[in-house]
Amino acid sequence: MKILVFSSDGVGGTEKTATQYAVGLAGKGHEVLFTCPLGGPRAQYLTQGGVLLVGNVGDEATLRKLLLAEQPDVIHQHVPGYPTGNPIYAVLAGYPGRKPCLVETNVFGRLEEPLSDLHVQSRFFVSMASGTQAFLRAGIPLEEAGTLRNSVLYNPSFSRQPQTPAARQPFRARLGIAENEILVLRIGRPGAKWRTWDCEAFALARKEQPRLKLLLMEPPEFVKRNIRSGRYGEGIVVLPETSDFEWLGALYDSADLMLHASAYGESFGCTLSEAMEAGLPLIVRSTPWGDNAQVELVQHGETGYVCCSVPGMAQALVELANDGALRKTLGEAGRARIKALCDFDQEVAFLEESLRALVDGSPAPLREQRSRQWLEFACNFRQREQQTLEKERGLFWPRVGGATYAAYRCSRTQLGRWLGRLKGA
Repeated sequence: MKILVFSSDGVGGTEKTATQYAVGLAGKGHEVLFTCPLGGPRAQYLTQGGVLLVGNVGDEATLRKLLLAEQPDVIHQHVPGYPTGNPIYAVLAGYPGRKPCLVETNVFGRLEEPLSDLHVQSRFFVSMASGTQAFLRAGIPLEEAGTLRNSVLYNPSFSRQPQTPAARQPFRARLGIAENEILVLRIGRPGAKWRTWDCEAFALARKEQPRLKLLLMEPPEFVKRNIRSGRYGEGIVVLPETSDFEWLGALYDSADLMLHASAYGESFGCTLSEAMEAGLPLIVRSTPWGDNAQVELVQHGETGYVCCSVPGMAQALVELANDGALRKTLGEAGRARIKALCDFDQEVAFLEESLRALVDGSPAPLREQRSRQWLEFACNFRQREQQTLEKERGLFWPRVGGATYAAYRCSRTQLGRWLGRLKGA
């Protein structure tokens, strides 16, 4: 097959996933073209993997010229799921002759782009949680007929060679982390997902366990300002975002656990899967008002803890900081979990099978199996969102506070959707 990947090659999880799948398909003998600049942060990875870079394609005329010249069998693009002025739809609407099959990876679990349904032959969501949320948001029943066109293609994970134990402490020392301290990571990118919950939970936990250290990568200015003012006490390290992916891997290897309390959750959460690959136990916050793939990746009590409040996260921090054996047990279970869920070779095979089924009608047993798994997951999704440390341990006031906040956020979100539909009617 000849496959054109319509994406970019930046440092984010979406771009990382697009480049990984492009290289995976090229490794299976397919001709893969990728729309990104030659000097991007992932360009070398793509070219070394046998992918042809065709440069940025941002307008209809350039894209039409490229498609007519290359005649790809498939276009695979990664989209947010809401209107962005995407030129592909306009080009395909007036395309002469045989059109390439258009496949979309829906990154944010939205079904708000009407042109998508007119042109897309197959749609992937990046997690079962995100796909389930997409249909719930749209008020569309998730039935088997829908999952044959819509499926789940996880952001892939693959094992890497960890740094040696001898290199761990020198790396930590360069960060100012002592050997006996417990390093907690919170890694993100600039944007609206950040809140102060991670810092608040850390400050509470450090009163009981002063060996805790928290490393934040690229928090927004308001969080940095609070840290500088001493609002959360001592023990917080702030670092900028990096495109040095080997260094980032060494950081995961040098840490002890991850804390992640996004404002509106994750549609997948590459930092979560990367931490699990590195054998770190996770503490996450359930966000039923938004994306909530973190409760799919993290199995509460088995690979980490799902919480609904700052006090609950603080308790989980103290417990994991005090118990190295528990950290190891949960971390190893998390590593096995992420490999079983979204192993790179497994997901590339799934994607290849799905594309072949579109192009030449080949059978797709892997896709049919995943459809059944997705329907089963969807039936239990709301229950999974409520499986939290606070509920399990009878933490009354933290649970009440978390439930109250969740009810407020869910109501606000539903009101916004209702007003949006009323405005569009």
